[in-house]
Amino acid sequence: MKDVDIKRFEKRIKLRTLTTQEYEAVVELQQKCFPGMKTWTRDQYDSLTNIFPEGQLCIMLNKKVIASCCSLIVDFDEYHETHTWRDITGQGYATTHDVHGDTLYGIEIIKDINTGVKTYTPVKYLNRTFLEKMYLLPIETNEILKTNSTLTQTTGW
Repeated sequence: MKDVDIKRFEKRIKLRTLTTQEYEAVVELQQKCFPGMKTWTRDQYDSLTNIFPEGQLCIMLNKKVIASCCSLIVDFDEYHETHTWRDITGQGYATTHDVHGDTLYGIEIIKDINTGVKTYTPVKYLNRTFLEKMYLLPIETNEILKTNSTLTQTTGW
């Protein structure tokens, strides 16, 4: 019986950071994944790849982009629970990226589903911190004012 060269059955995939050269391929993939949605402008894409290159990744199959993800780091406490994508991403330019932040924020994940390649398993994880001050509620300012400031605000608020 002949030895089988399994290398010829392996898919040639590679994970790496996005570069400016992949702009058109990423936009094409965005259009395929999210028809009718605005794609990255060239300025937004260049800003993402310049400000936080390590957070902009792609999967290549036979030298073609088949998936990408974009992210930035933020201090999540600076944003309200009802923040918008535009607020937290600096209008898509990643100008809100904070190297000292505490949260890796996923801006976008796109994938060509027609490749047959499993690229990721979605996982929802939100790292929230429960602070000591959260054991007690803040006292409303008007209630403190009613007491001529003899009542003081709850510590931490």
